[in-house]
Amino acid sequence: MNDRDNRIAEYEAQLALVYAPELASLATRFDAVGKVVNTGGGCMAIEATIGTVPGTNQPLQLLVTTADPGLAEERAEILHWLIGLYDGDEGGDPVAEGHDTDSFADAVESALRNLALGVPPPSDLCDCYT
Repeated sequence: MNDRDNRIAEYEAQLALVYAPELASLATRFDAVGKVVNTGGGCMAIEATIGTVPGTNQPLQLLVTTADPGLAEERAEILHWLIGLYDGDEGGDPVAEGHDTDSFADAVESALRNLALGVPPPSDLCDCYT
């Protein structure tokens, strides 16, 4: 690995410590290995495969952000919990989203409920960004 790759790996490890409770929750609830990932453009997120997209055998990918953009570096800086659910093979736009200003678990529940009910992701940003 080069210096840049090492810095990114160190930053991902630092964020994994900040978000250890949420990574543990993913392991407990979904038997999923969550990890902090660089999504590009300096944006970080938590990512995990939590099952399959309903009606398919394609992986259901969960992506978590807490700030704009990406992940807050400290828990005190968390604006909200935004959960995007994606078709892990297709990528592109989320198939469902969930949001909560206080609770990771509630945001996950919201995303899963919206997926089950076929509620499309909102086309505008949440009030946290205004």
